[in-house]
Amino acid sequence: MKFAWVAFCCSVFALPVDSQQIDVDRNIPAEFRSVGTYKLIKRVKVRDGKLFPVAISEVLYEIFTDGITVRCYGEESDAFTAFEVYRRDGIVVTRGGGLVETVPGIQAKTIVGDVLRQLCLTEQRMTLSRFPALSDIAEITYSERVYEKDQQ
Repeated sequence: MKFAWVAFCCSVFALPVDSQQIDVDRNIPAEFRSVGTYKLIKRVKVRDGKLFPVAISEVLYEIFTDGITVRCYGEESDAFTAFEVYRRDGIVVTRGGGLVETVPGIQAKTIVGDVLRQLCLTEQRMTLSRFPALSDIAEITYSERVYEKDQQ
């Protein structure tokens, strides 16, 4: 599966079709492929370098991309947020012991209603950062990938 993810990030769609179920009820264009389902695990607001936890409920996001645009759908909804991909060369992550490495991933951005949103997406994690205009507070949402066996 590692090869499929690397190829996917490079806009070469090598994902096996049988393991990626596209929900036909959402009218997703044929050129979009499923990246996976991600579960919200943590949301924080940041102000003056201090973290403030935000109460969350269980939310699942379904992610699709055509290599140029990333679509983020909420649970059982046709509504989505579209992000424009601007980097495909990986995401820098910190591992235990302070080790830093680059893993396959993409970065995308969008501006909706004067709110800048940035998406960092890897095989295992999705991070969404929101920067509202005229505000000194940033909001960061962390989600982890849910695999088919975890959803049962």
